[in-house]
Amino acid sequence: MKLGISELAWQGIDDIDKILNSLNANNIDCIELVVPKHTQWVPVNIVKLQTIQNMFNKYNMKVLSTQSVLFNSDVKIIADVTFITHMERLIDTCITMGIKKIVLGSPKHRIN
Repeated sequence: MKLGISELAWQGIDDIDKILNSLNANNIDCIELVVPKHTQWVPVNIVKLQTIQNMFNKYNMKVLSTQSVLFNSDVKIIADVTFITHMERLIDTCITMGIKKIVLGSPKHRIN
């Protein structure tokens, strides 16, 4: 079984060494990256994201997915032109980063 954790589980990166060492010690080797935790959407700072990814790699952690993909975006309605443009930007970012899974689950955009 593969175990992973979302980086939403911790605040900032002050204790990142301690956190990643603890995850390694517990055989957790996958991370779910939260892009808007590190960069704005327009323009996406790929260099900063790659620096974060390299830090995870240093601890043998693989970034398998991303979440919070609509957080701090201009998207108001799923499937409008803003959503499509945002998703295209997100997909391009994920391709560049080698991320193969995108988790879309936004409470603000749920239909009740």
